[in-house]
Amino acid sequence: MKYWLSILLASSMGACAEPPMSSVDDATAIVGSQLHPANRMKSEATMTQGVLTGSLSQREQFVTLTVENPTDKAVYLVFNSGQNGDLTLMTDKGQTLWRWSSGFMFTQAIRETTLAAGASLEVKFTVPAEVMAQLKPGMQWQASYSGRMAGSGQAAMTLVRQAIN
Repeated sequence: MKYWLSILLASSMGACAEPPMSSVDDATAIVGSQLHPANRMKSEATMTQGVLTGSLSQREQFVTLTVENPTDKAVYLVFNSGQNGDLTLMTDKGQTLWRWSSGFMFTQAIRETTLAAGASLEVKFTVPAEVMAQLKPGMQWQASYSGRMAGSGQAAMTLVRQAIN
């Protein structure tokens, strides 16, 4: 009996298995055959355009991302975790020096919320003193909002950048 079960299991696994990819070109060929490069670029450009707007403000060791809905309609948002946003300190050469979410663990639960027409909300980040001590002109804060547009999954807001003077 065990013999027949193992034969049946082995044959069913072989029928479902996909051939292994031998190189990056193989992966590109599979992805490329499903989505024409022109459509990929269009899709990426669309995803970076959010309906929400954002701004950053800093007071002492606190940086606040204010997210606003400038439209005349409510925006329905979906989050894939307990994280509302992220803050990154970038050098003048675009290298990441510090990221707020590093070292944090977030719940992995889908949640939904609505941002009413004309409404705003704040996401507050506390920046450690040792990071604040590294700030120099030419660096920049870069903040993202984790909410995605319900239905489309597109980013609800583009990245917000603020130069450090």
